[in-house]
Amino acid sequence: MGEQSLLEVFGVRYKKQEGVLILMPTTVAWTDEYSGEFKVKFHYQQIKAQRISAEASSKVQLQLILFDGSMTNFHFTGDEAVEQRNKVKQLLQYLLPKFSEHSNSDLKLKSSLLSSDASLHQLYKDLVAGGLISPEEFWANRLTKSDVDNGSQQQSGLPSAFLADVQAVADGCNAVKYNLTVDTIDAIFRTYPSVKSKHAELVPSKMSESEFWVQFFQSQLFHRDTSSTSNDIFSDCLSKERQALIGSSSPDVSHDFKFNLPDQPMEGYSTNSICPATVSKVADKLLLQRCNQHSYMVLKAIGGELRTPEVQIPYKGAEASNELALKHSQKFVEIGASADDFSCLLAELSQWTPKHIVDANSAYSAVMYLVPGGSLMPWDTPTSFRSADVHFQLLRHQAAIAELLRHFWACFPIVSPQLEEKVSRMYKCLQDYEQLKLAEFSASLDTGEQGLLSHMKKSIAIAAEKYLTWRNRKDKS
Repeated sequence: MGEQSLLEVFGVRYKKQEGVLILMPTTVAWTDEYSGEFKVKFHYQQIKAQRISAEASSKVQLQLILFDGSMTNFHFTGDEAVEQRNKVKQLLQYLLPKFSEHSNSDLKLKSSLLSSDASLHQLYKDLVAGGLISPEEFWANRLTKSDVDNGSQQQSGLPSAFLADVQAVADGCNAVKYNLTVDTIDAIFRTYPSVKSKHAELVPSKMSESEFWVQFFQSQLFHRDTSSTSNDIFSDCLSKERQALIGSSSPDVSHDFKFNLPDQPMEGYSTNSICPATVSKVADKLLLQRCNQHSYMVLKAIGGELRTPEVQIPYKGAEASNELALKHSQKFVEIGASADDFSCLLAELSQWTPKHIVDANSAYSAVMYLVPGGSLMPWDTPTSFRSADVHFQLLRHQAAIAELLRHFWACFPIVSPQLEEKVSRMYKCLQDYEQLKLAEFSASLDTGEQGLLSHMKKSIAIAAEKYLTWRNRKDKS
């Protein structure tokens, strides 16, 4: 089916029909158990959020909410319905944030292209806003990979106190709750890559998403001024990040950044009257270590990997010139042709006689027949437009029809049901455009200006003939 499958869940109903829910790297799709064709398919960029049914509900459901406001429900009916639904939910929680950032960068890039190109903006209004083609079809061949990469180079920054903003809320039952947003989870993963690796290792194979974050907020990684427990799954994460911090203190020519806060308490900033000296020094040291480490991880998450600049390292023989060592250099500086070669060439040229020579008068007459206004090409196009608006409207209709024709001819050869649906839709769009918009423009032109539309009408007629021929062959088969 094209993309590699990340997760397949059988026993999922859509509109009371049994089928399979498939999660792929860029799309989520549903197919029935017989046809094997995707009846429902959404790109992750289209999905705004997901919802699940309540724990006490008799039906185990997952709902996808799209940016256009539509909602799609999937009903899990297998023996392990709750577990299967949670696996889908957790995988979507991991995939959707990646595509939401990509979608935002794509939207900004498309907006900038439309604002900088008036003709492209007009074409977008005529075709997409007019309902002739979808936005995905319009942008399919216009956004190159380099455009998308350039539009998504800059990554959003991280607030240095994002963990402090995660406040615990008491639920009245001797417990607390943390409300985690997608942005907060993404910030934690970017700041602490070891936590992201641990998440990929444990969720959902060994624990659920909620269990993972409960243990995170109970761990020494979050409460760094406490001692580690024997069952703390994040203990190795803390040691890895401390080693990374120690390794970062080595001289690096790529930056002059040094931590200004020493790991030992500075004189005058520690009050021994509050607690014993030894306890105060240990607590202060842990606090300063935590500030230094957290600042380093935030800066690293924002700036990416710290790289050393490319340095031109001298090597033995670098002063030597880059001359080619040619064994037979005379072949490249001499013509290499002898007098006998020139004699043979001259002899062949002297014996050559041209064929099918046309005299100058006949050639001139033939050209005059074929130029616009000649006897074979009667002049039916005005030399100038009545107004700039006529010229603008002509270019507008030419661009719209050319875009529709491009989508039409791209469907051939028709080898899938999706192409069959698209070619039929493009044929109908071309017919509607000719009968409505092009006919309206034709009515506004004078009799002598009707020839302006001949090429567009002929192009539509050729496409219609191709479509009808294909349709007749398909009906007979």
